[in-house]
Amino acid sequence: MGFPLDEVARGIDRLLERIGGGRDAASTEDTLRWHTTGGVTIEAAAVPSESVTHPSFHARTRLILRGEAAPVEKVHRDIVYAFLRVGG
Repeated sequence: MGFPLDEVARGIDRLLERIGGGRDAASTEDTLRWHTTGGVTIEAAAVPSESVTHPSFHARTRLILRGEAAPVEKVHRDIVYAFLRVGG
């Protein structure tokens, strides 16, 4: 995602207020983790600088969704929609 980790975290916190879930107590400063009421685990971390191979690549946060396919797809759509509304 082309957003810094703290901005992604705020966006996911707001989204989970709406759809249910919350931040995992095991989250660290570098890796944040949430669980939704639908059984999806969301993990966010800064993209390591060695992974940025092209100067126009601006994504700063890696987002990983885990769980059953249908709930993961729904949460993915919710996240994309929420961040498209912020960016455009």
